[in-house]
Amino acid sequence: MRIAHLSDFHFTKLTLNPLRLFPKRFFGHINWCIRRRKEFNHQQLSDLPDFFRMLKVDWILFGGDFTSSSLTEEFKLARNWVDQMPVPWIAVPGNHDFYTRGSARRFYKYFDPLRIQPIGNNWWVVPIDTSCTNPIRSARGLFSNQAELKKQLSEINGNVILLNHYPFFQQESVDRNLQGGEKLEELIREHPNVKLYLHGHTHRHSMVDLQEDNLPIILDSGSCSLKKGSWNLIDLTTASCNITPYFWENGWTTKETKEFLWKR
Repeated sequence: MRIAHLSDFHFTKLTLNPLRLFPKRFFGHINWCIRRRKEFNHQQLSDLPDFFRMLKVDWILFGGDFTSSSLTEEFKLARNWVDQMPVPWIAVPGNHDFYTRGSARRFYKYFDPLRIQPIGNNWWVVPIDTSCTNPIRSARGLFSNQAELKKQLSEINGNVILLNHYPFFQQESVDRNLQGGEKLEELIREHPNVKLYLHGHTHRHSMVDLQEDNLPIILDSGSCSLKKGSWNLIDLTTASCNITPYFWENGWTTKETKEFLWKR
């Protein structure tokens, strides 16, 4: 089975309407104009639907941050792009999708409610919504549904991919980390059927095998709309998973595939 995992798209529209700007969106727009617009290139996203078709991808997993400031126009841009995908997909929200009060309703107007999804070959995707509306200059997440997730994982007789926007390790600054991340880590340790943990948020691509520490293989896709963007192609077999990272270098290119044997 072949899966594409990508995250942090940040489709952006600006508004001059003061009723839509204040309080947080005003500072988000300033940040975009001064810094972030120089770092992103959304044109490179247009190649991905045909590229996934060529690679014969079976599923696409989106790690959130479809928008920059949760404007309706941004959600429309994101959903129009997602509708071009040639295969089924699953999406979780990121902190930028819950940017202002009421944004959660807007996200779930354009994207499906989260549910456990069997994807074949005894594999299940369990999406987690840990995003929440934050004060200005904060991008924290919140994991609070421990009992519900524990019940879900206990009832699955198969291999699990956990899909979340946030990493569960407290490796970010206090205003960017996942509150309750240690509870999520504890829960993952209790359920060895969790084989993969996929996230975004950091904009830093990484692949870490923590099976020896009773944790899954952890993949950070990075941001695929950064000018040096990235995402992961995941091939699942009964014995291992092969991870092929793709990076934007005037086109989507890869250098190597890394194999991880299942040990957990």
